[in-house]
Amino acid sequence: MNRYALFGILTLALVIFVGAPANATTCLTFAPYCDQIQVENAAGANLVGLWDQFCDGNTVHVLGRDTSTISLGTEPPGFGVSVLFLLNQSTDTADILGSDGSSIFFFQDDTPWASAPGPCVFAVGAQPTKPPSTSRER
Repeated sequence: MNRYALFGILTLALVIFVGAPANATTCLTFAPYCDQIQVENAAGANLVGLWDQFCDGNTVHVLGRDTSTISLGTEPPGFGVSVLFLLNQSTDTADILGSDGSSIFFFQDDTPWASAPGPCVFAVGAQPTKPPSTSRER
């Protein structure tokens, strides 16, 4: 057997037994709000992505973990607070928390969320018809 055939068989066996890399892109949305989060698996349960915080197409980076509760955190430049998304996968509800470094508060709690395969459509310059999830409107 030549070395190329052996390499091909070993590569195929590795993909079959270990699996292909899971880096599928997913778009997360929050029912009553305009903002979206685009995430993909980075390695294992680690997630990386982009959050369109003000629904205007300008995104900030998010980093998190995909376990029974998806957790995503970020600190948008100029916003003045860190933001943590806790998405419960069994109830499809999210808690969105903020911290100014001295206290923790809720932006939203038990907010419905959904996911769709593929990237989010970030509309640059859009004028949102709904508020973002980090607004104080409830």
